[in-house]
Amino acid sequence: VSFLFDCVFCIIISTPLDFIFIMLSEQEVIKLLKKELKLPDSWEDADRFGSGRVLTTDSLCDGDDFPRGMSARAKGWMSACAQLSDLAACNATPDALAFSWMIPKGLNARNITEIASGIRDCASYSNARVIGGDVNGGDKLILTGAGVGHARRLVSRRGAVQGDVLAVTGLLGASAAGYLILKQGLRVQGGGKLVKLFSYPLPRLRQMH
Repeated sequence: VSFLFDCVFCIIISTPLDFIFIMLSEQEVIKLLKKELKLPDSWEDADRFGSGRVLTTDSLCDGDDFPRGMSARAKGWMSACAQLSDLAACNATPDALAFSWMIPKGLNARNITEIASGIRDCASYSNARVIGGDVNGGDKLILTGAGVGHARRLVSRRGAVQGDVLAVTGLLGASAAGYLILKQGLRVQGGGKLVKLFSYPLPRLRQMH
């Protein structure tokens, strides 16, 4: 399960006269990065390096990805799941996860412990190890993870042709509905189930093997 949110980036260019603010969309930023870093057009969520090793990274934060009302444990679970799902999507078996924590003032020890427990439980569900990371302070909670796995046969976006079979899993729209329930504080019949589907997505590792 993954979400694509419209992101807007602000680049400040210093000039002798003033500051110029250039607003860029997520896709425009990706286009710039692909050109400068000479990345493939497919912009893979995860890709191979070395001999059968696969690497991915993803960053989630309070507000856009973690709406108000989302539990601390769910934030940890989702952060781990983001890495594991990218590995699953390219037919890789996960081996290890690492996380960089941007922790705001006011986040107490209990919340930090619950976030860590969510990361641990999702990694354990997927037979992956959490091997460490980094901790810094910031204005809001940001969890940036990296996942390493291995694959004998990597499945990527590159080489897709007309006639290929595209498959999805789960109940389409349910996770997005759960996100909106939390984000907008909605009261909906059966909303608890939808919120759970959003908060605790399952890495589709078994379906890829």
